[in-house]
Amino acid sequence: DWSSDVCSSDLFIANHGPFQQAGVFANGTVTILPIPSDCPPLNSTTGVNLKDPNFCYARATAISGNGQYVAGFAVYLTQNTYAPLLWTNGQLQVFAKGGILTSVNNAGQSAGTMGSHGTIFSSQGSQTDLGTGFVPTSINNTGWAVGNDKGFLNERASIQPVDVSITSGEANAVLWANNTIYNLNSCSCISNSSGWEFDFAYAVNDAGQIIGTGFHNGVETGFLLNPEPVPAVKAVVNGASFAPGGVVAGAMATAFGTNLTSSSGINITSSLPLPNNFLTDSLMVNT
Repeated sequence: DWSSDVCSSDLFIANHGPFQQAGVFANGTVTILPIPSDCPPLNSTTGVNLKDPNFCYARATAISGNGQYVAGFAVYLTQNTYAPLLWTNGQLQVFAKGGILTSVNNAGQSAGTMGSHGTIFSSQGSQTDLGTGFVPTSINNTGWAVGNDKGFLNERASIQPVDVSITSGEANAVLWANNTIYNLNSCSCISNSSGWEFDFAYAVNDAGQIIGTGFHNGVETGFLLNPEPVPAVKAVVNGASFAPGGVVAGAMATAFGTNLTSSSGINITSSLPLPNNFLTDSLMVNT
């Protein structure tokens, strides 16, 4: 029973379940997670006074795939503030007040906010400030984070997919990858067919797939973005013998790799000198 009873006359909350605490349910068992030490404990007999200046309750929002980390936040009711919380194997770590955690990966990296800034938190206590205009809601095991540039539609709506109608143009889905923030509606990294608008990104998996809510031809709908394969050069060899280590200035060379082009077979350029771009590919050598 996770419910609670509140007596309006004295603002005491009675103990009909661990209202103040977050929990993990696994293998048929609920494990209660600790709350910050400055929060008054819930007395099983008398309850707790909601007017206590440190009264708080904890909420869990995400768990890592390996089950080691749980992310969430504490609500300090009378102080009207939040504190990001990270539980590592049940042990609580409290970050400075002013933010929440919305997602966590297998390395203990958590996505969330601190003040009005999007923030990546580490299990070692460090924080990476992503600046304003980005509220991350999900982080994968490669460190990519997705979210939006508007913030919460209501008190906690953007932690999970929203259950209210949205208006076209009110937000932009955002991706943070390799220390760069991308607006998915204006980024050249997106091959966007006509009619798509990406408003809220909710989750990103380890394959780089992103899901969210937006509009297609003016109709509110969900979207799934699939990443294109990343080109990778595996070897650069002598252009005639294919022998490694035989590349010198002024000589012909051959590059081997994967996902270098969508075309198959042998493709021949139309003329010399060779073009700087061929089959949408270009190769840069020493800048």
